[in-house]
Amino acid sequence: MTVAPVSLAEFLTSNPSVLIVAGTKNPLDTVPACLALASRIRQGGGNAAVLAPSGIPAPLAFLGSEPILSSSGHPLKGVSMSVTPLGAPIAGLHYLREGSSVHLIFSDANGGVIGREALRVERVAPTFSAAITLGLNDSEVRSFSSAWNIDERAIFALHHERLSHLRSLVDENAGSYCEMLARELKRAGEETMSPEVATYLLAGLIAATNNFQNENVKPQTLFAAAYLIAKGADKDTVIRNLYKIKPLSFLKLWGVVLGSFTYLPGARVGYSWIEREKIADVPDGMRHVGTLITELASATARAQALIIALETPRGVWCVVRTQEEADAKTLGRHFGVQSTGRALVIPLRVRTGVAEEARALALAIERALI
Repeated sequence: MTVAPVSLAEFLTSNPSVLIVAGTKNPLDTVPACLALASRIRQGGGNAAVLAPSGIPAPLAFLGSEPILSSSGHPLKGVSMSVTPLGAPIAGLHYLREGSSVHLIFSDANGGVIGREALRVERVAPTFSAAITLGLNDSEVRSFSSAWNIDERAIFALHHERLSHLRSLVDENAGSYCEMLARELKRAGEETMSPEVATYLLAGLIAATNNFQNENVKPQTLFAAAYLIAKGADKDTVIRNLYKIKPLSFLKLWGVVLGSFTYLPGARVGYSWIEREKIADVPDGMRHVGTLITELASATARAQALIIALETPRGVWCVVRTQEEADAKTLGRHFGVQSTGRALVIPLRVRTGVAEEARALALAIERALI
């Protein structure tokens, strides 16, 4: 059956319930573009959710009021969760917030923690009749369609490269997806560009182009930014949050990470380590770990996998980030841990020193990804 192509505006009008999927190649661009689309759909009375496997990038956390679904784990907003004890009944519930993650802690009548193995966790995922993908190639669109049980004919794909998907918008010259959407939503009608939508898109434009300084910037990129500001984008909030000064505690650890960073031969895997006493010297240092690995990934884009090894009294905790989500899943299976998006945490015993443990893990990861 042949499906006639439609414009993005027509697709949004004819599909009131849409799942919007961010590609993992450049989340600084795809995630804010998805947030803008979700806001636009709800503005028109529709239902929308954003699926971003790696979550919202740390530099864009100030945009994080929007629920972000993950392809793994149990998102806390946008779905219903059911937790049933398999043994002792649940008497108490507490939560611990760690960066962008929230850990739920269930306790029994004696105050003891009920472990994950003693709980059955079920979720009812939201259902959608259609989807919009940003940055997914043909095979990724097909894989997503199968995983979420959404007919490929009900998927509209946006990409910078040519796709065979019938319903698609391809612009090989656009500097970013936020730029593409600014133009397409303008075509759909000036009233569709609310200040909130414009702010999301402006944040993506600035973040994805490194403040309009990289090779993706073209004259139309600057025209798009000017249009978004004219439509009410909160440029002061965007600039203040994207370029705010890092706290001293972060800068101390960032210096340690850069000072110890090493590539394996071939530069496919890189690793860094922070010794126990250096973490102890920064009272709130552990909360920076997620930002540290994100900053390291931005600074070393060519590496297939990156590691920051943290020496603690209980051993070495290795935070690993990969370029591809599939690699993180491969490593998760290999080391027997759970991956979330492109990240995972691998615990190690200290047999020699944290530097030696980090290098040994880097070598093991390199072998696992061959």
